Amino acid sequence: MTVFSDGDFDLKLKGMFRSFDVDNGGSIDRSELLTFLYSAIYGLCKLLDLKTPSQNQVLEYSYSVFKEIDGDNSGEIDFEEFVDWIKANIDL
Repeated sequence: MTVFSDGDFDLKLKGMFRSFDVDNGGSIDRSELLTFLYSAIYGLCKLLDLKTPSQNQVLEYSYSVFKEIDGDNSGEIDFEEFVDWIKANIDL
């Protein structure tokens, strides 16, 4: 959605962050990341008619991604960590 929308890259980052931060707490916790990844992965698999991964596979993936993004190991991803991760990951 953010790829095809108009607007400044920084505004797109804020929108992306807000889509993960479901409770508007200002950070993304493990549960919020997992919820987002479940929805995104299962939705894409359904859309592309691909086999969906198991819940355990998505859970393991979410732990891996969370650990990568949570640079200070606080147990939450703040906006700066999220932006750093997005900007450092060329695939995104």
